[in-house]
Amino acid sequence: MTYKEQMDMEYSRGREEGIIIFIEDKLEDNVPVDIIEQKLCKKFGLTEEKAKAYIDQVSGA
Repeated sequence: MTYKEQMDMEYSRGREEGIIIFIEDKLEDNVPVDIIEQKLCKKFGLTEEKAKAYIDQVSGA
């Protein structure tokens, strides 16, 4: 694995952790799921499907 590949992998891991923490925080604050989804799409550039998948993963749905 090249240095760039390793850095890309670490970046992706960190980004995913940030997304998960973001969702957990919003859920703890009782933010509606549709608002969380919109913010994920806007702030992280996710598709609606990917945002829903992350929310389902974090919420255990």
